[in-house]
Amino acid sequence: MGLSVTVAAGVLAFSLISTLAAISFSVLSSAESGIMLDRALWEDFREHRWTVSVEVDSVTFTNPTTLRINVTNVGGVGIPESEFKKVDVLVVYTAAATGIKVIEYLKYNPSGSAGTWGISSVYTSGVAGESINPICPCPTAGKGVWDPGERLVILAFLSQSADTVRDANALVATPWGVYGYR
Repeated sequence: MGLSVTVAAGVLAFSLISTLAAISFSVLSSAESGIMLDRALWEDFREHRWTVSVEVDSVTFTNPTTLRINVTNVGGVGIPESEFKKVDVLVVYTAAATGIKVIEYLKYNPSGSAGTWGISSVYTSGVAGESINPICPCPTAGKGVWDPGERLVILAFLSQSADTVRDANALVATPWGVYGYR
């Protein structure tokens, strides 16, 4: 009887060690693939971070609830229209009703509504329109590219009326953290 207890304890210990080893191997394999994925994302980020650049050229009111923001891609690569939903647009203006400064984050919506931004038009070499990778300022957009040198006219639809006598500012940030501000 003494020997069977020892054998049972040995089998149990072996099973426990084997299970722990299998779990450890599984965790290490997952961590390694996660590290590789993170490395690939980091390389993509680094590549775009150094080649993407945008400038906010001007910010003007078209009416008390709409800002016109001219932004130029001054970088070396195009920004796919499919990435516009990841572009951050923040505007700073003075509320007409209270006189208090408002900082508002706007989401991309090609249809345009309060609290969103969309593209009104695209200029290439100072001329409206484009022939390469055209961006469609419409709800079915998605296949165009904001190419280097092109200027977007962004309409920012504010959630409240602004005091149009006072200046407004805008920050436009790409998905890779590069931004322009005016």
